[in-house]
Amino acid sequence: MSETPVKWTAAGLTPEGNALQAALLGTGDGLTFTRAAAADAEGVERLDLTLQAPCTVDGPKCRVPVLLTNAGVETGFTMTELRFYVRRVTDGAPTGEEVLYATVTDETGDPIPTAAQSPGFTIDWAFVFQFGNASEVTVTLDPVGLVSIGMVGQPNGVAGLGDNGAVPVAQGGTGATTPQAALAALGAGVRPNLLDNAIFIGGGTAGNVPVNQQGKTEYTGQVSTIDRWSMIGTVGQLTLKENGVYFEKTADATSYAGLDEKIPLGNLEGKELTLSCLVDGVCYCDTVGAGWSSDLSKTIQIGTEAKYMTLNVARVDDTLRIRFYYGGASSASTTGFLLQAVKLEIGSTQTLAYQDIDGTWRLLPQPESDYASQLAKCQQYFFPIANNRDLYGSVSGAGDALLFTIDLPVCMRTIPAISGQSTMYVRSIKGQYGDFNPSNLRIYSVGGTQIKFECSNPDSASIPPGTPITTFFVNSIYLTAEL
Repeated sequence: MSETPVKWTAAGLTPEGNALQAALLGTGDGLTFTRAAAADAEGVERLDLTLQAPCTVDGPKCRVPVLLTNAGVETGFTMTELRFYVRRVTDGAPTGEEVLYATVTDETGDPIPTAAQSPGFTIDWAFVFQFGNASEVTVTLDPVGLVSIGMVGQPNGVAGLGDNGAVPVAQGGTGATTPQAALAALGAGVRPNLLDNAIFIGGGTAGNVPVNQQGKTEYTGQVSTIDRWSMIGTVGQLTLKENGVYFEKTADATSYAGLDEKIPLGNLEGKELTLSCLVDGVCYCDTVGAGWSSDLSKTIQIGTEAKYMTLNVARVDDTLRIRFYYGGASSASTTGFLLQAVKLEIGSTQTLAYQDIDGTWRLLPQPESDYASQLAKCQQYFFPIANNRDLYGSVSGAGDALLFTIDLPVCMRTIPAISGQSTMYVRSIKGQYGDFNPSNLRIYSVGGTQIKFECSNPDSASIPPGTPITTFFVNSIYLTAEL
């Protein structure tokens, strides 16, 4: 243990205690400890302490444990005196008045903080009373198991408590009162999110999550929205905000709207999973037990009885579908919800968020949640070819088609489909051809991250076989490989 000097060793009976002890001699009567109190240097009792059950040790010795806790202390003070009160016991029953029997003092004392300054603050002692005749009663501090103020936070001593009542990280603790808060304090142990683009706080612009390659700030109806998420129903509206995405219904309460993401089933079948979300500043979660197969469907209710929606995970063929569902029957209100994050992970507990000391839910640092990592994942499913981006190629040998290529930053999940047909503009070394609407635009071949397109030659007379070309789309088109 620490070599900090042990305090609270100046102890003895009071004059009233000596008088009571003398009066007990030869009567067969005894005494009982009734209470203990902490007093300051002015002699004012500031706090009642807790007496624990005394026990007899070595014949005439009685060990009396006492506990101090600062619960309810609104004004801090320095305790310099510890007082023990007793009553006489006759025929097994307390009689007479309460007497200040013994005191223990320390010149420097111990500072007692308020409950707000140091929640959960405690000190415990054990004092040994050895009884003889009236002049031979002694009071000594039992050092076994003693924790003194000087030992707190010291090497080979004991850990103190932080403002939240937890042992700080610097003293070997977690600095937290919940498992999730401990993970945040220690910066470890957060499991990967099986979902893509599932942290919605950030605004979705200028390299901030969520990934939003379409670039819109508002999506309405049955459309693709931020990357990997699509709306179902015709009355949904998703608006990007700095603190999340706002999901609402734009029509009457009998209509419904949903927001979906699908992920490959892979090797997840039968594994224990936890689904969680942070919505309107509140974390909701539930666990899917191990052993499930095609029948998987787990639903979490979000909100209040007056206004709620659901979050569901279900198996759909060879995928797992996550769906926020704002149904007509689930609420009579069209007021929306602020979706802040959602997570699906392997295991029986959620590692999405934790509550801090004031009860506020906060996101845990999530693995690979940065914009670059999420963009790379999303581009496997969706890639926009921006308007006015130069694409290079040539006219086919037969002269009836244009072939041009694009290099992608990642390999797409599968051969993509083309959506958002656009007018094209073609230039060649023989001059400009100008705008045309490409017919039969298709994916000609895929080789790693390189995709080659083919479309009909709009004018084989002006652009003969073998002619190198540069082309671009007047409006953006999209490559999609969604599940």
